[in-house]
Amino acid sequence: MEDDFEIWVDYPQQINYDMYLQWLKGDSEADAAKRQPEYHRFQVHSLQEAMDQYHLFAFLEKSLQNPPSLFHSANNSLPQASREWIVNRYYEFDETFLRQLLGRNLSSRTRNKLDDISRRLGLSQKSCRRQFDNARRVFKAVEDEEGALEARIGQLFMIRPDLAQQYARVAFLLNNRFHMGGRKLASLTLADLLCAAEHLSAHWTGAPGSPASPEIDRAFLIDLGALKSSLTGDAIEAQRGRVRGATTGTQQARLEAVVRPVIKALVGIAAGLHKTKHLQNLFVDVFDKVVQPCRERGLGREDMLALLDALQACAHEGGPLSAPCYQRFLRGLAPVLLHWCRPVPS
Repeated sequence: MEDDFEIWVDYPQQINYDMYLQWLKGDSEADAAKRQPEYHRFQVHSLQEAMDQYHLFAFLEKSLQNPPSLFHSANNSLPQASREWIVNRYYEFDETFLRQLLGRNLSSRTRNKLDDISRRLGLSQKSCRRQFDNARRVFKAVEDEEGALEARIGQLFMIRPDLAQQYARVAFLLNNRFHMGGRKLASLTLADLLCAAEHLSAHWTGAPGSPASPEIDRAFLIDLGALKSSLTGDAIEAQRGRVRGATTGTQQARLEAVVRPVIKALVGIAAGLHKTKHLQNLFVDVFDKVVQPCRERGLGREDMLALLDALQACAHEGGPLSAPCYQRFLRGLAPVLLHWCRPVPS
């Protein structure tokens, strides 16, 4: 009687990193093969390698969507460094694509309309779908989390700290449902919005000194609602005087033209944030009532720095607009304004 034997040979899986990047971009196996240096001499071999690699990538994708399973699986013979590399590349995103997503619901309806974004940006549909699904997966995983999101995202998805930080800031923007689309905000880049998320989450969430949270402190917003009664002529003149005292010459003349409407706009915006609609319109109002007028007057970085320093100093000196909540409001918004008010290249 003959015995039957089943032989299984295990060998380390080898990732062709160039082909992996092409797979992420949505290139076909044939295109990936043609990009290999030896393609013109060994076409059949190059195509077979591409097919083998794409089969491996498709096999790994389920684990890439749940990275801890990739790192903790005993059946995976990829080296640790390779696992880290492919996971980080899988979760990286195209900045222009992510900017298009911000301000939209991460719903199935939006996913079904990715073709238009794909054509407009020159990205493959596969790449757009992967990036969309990644953003939705990360957001769903942490939408009910409290406290610092960055560490939690890094723990759940095994991605490097800077990438986890970017996803945490995106989650903050999405969680608070800020309006970020439309023509008025078209000039704001992803970096502009992530800058806003960085500073607002650092100063407007949780207790002072605590880790940034996805939720803006509701008590803080309610306190801001009382500011409207503080917007008196005397309060405006006090702040105008502080700006005049901190500037000279042509800079003083430039700022004099905008200081009054900027003060009124900032206090008005702050006082309305306790209402959901006003909070969602925060970026639109800030851009329309503060950033755009400053840009139109040609204010440079030094001008904006002088204006914001003077307004914050005045808030600390006492008077109608010295409430702690307004100081906190300015601490969060001032660096955003400084970043957003830069001149736009013509």
